[in-house]
Amino acid sequence: MKPPLDPKKPTEILIGLCLLLSIACSPSKKDLLLAPRSTYDIDKDDNQDSIRLKAAHVVPTENQYNALKDEFIGFVHFGPNTFTAKEWGSGMEDPTVFDLKELDTDQWCEAMKAAGMTKVIFTAKHHDGFVLWQSRYTTHGLMSTGFRNGNGDVLKDLAASCEKYGLDLGVYLSPADLYQIENPLGLYGNLSKKTKRTIPATVKGRPFENQTTFEFEVDDYNEYFLNQLFELLTEYGPIKEVWFDGAHPKRKGGQT
Repeated sequence: MKPPLDPKKPTEILIGLCLLLSIACSPSKKDLLLAPRSTYDIDKDDNQDSIRLKAAHVVPTENQYNALKDEFIGFVHFGPNTFTAKEWGSGMEDPTVFDLKELDTDQWCEAMKAAGMTKVIFTAKHHDGFVLWQSRYTTHGLMSTGFRNGNGDVLKDLAASCEKYGLDLGVYLSPADLYQIENPLGLYGNLSKKTKRTIPATVKGRPFENQTTFEFEVDDYNEYFLNQLFELLTEYGPIKEVWFDGAHPKRKGGQT
């Protein structure tokens, strides 16, 4: 039997402590099998200890980690509700209620930059279906208002201001669309069948500079949605983030 450590020999004490620490901190066999990942499934044979072990190895993805660095960002949301003083739009609003007289997106971005923000998310279309850019695929938006004689494009102005002030730009595009689904003047609440569609759909007189196309099995409304998403992602400079909302004010016409 090895004699006890001699307290008068500091080197032996140090070696002994290191051995004890190595034993206490050595990973178990299951530890060695786990690698850092963004998700872990909880299996039926997991117990509380193994669940804690998995949780200890969960790390953000690169995109999630980068998003966490955006600790302070701006969110801009206005539309017909700004002028009707309603919490929710119905999709039945006459576009002319959007009575915007002046727009100074430089002022927005200057204020956000001064506050320390790094990015702004812009609501390009909310649940009422009103679009704040010059979309090819609807007339329910700025093109039917008096703002700049129907030629205004809030997103275009904002994209230029973001570039000027060094802010990243993101867009919010609502999958829900009460105008297209519920309004008799809308086009897509028609319970159409899914068929193969080419995105973006060709519109005479308004070609895309970006010639990329995609094929999807979708119904009429989701073709419309994807066409608009293509516009936003290809015609307004770098889009750093995209927001979709899970809200469903009403469900109809394949709007999923």
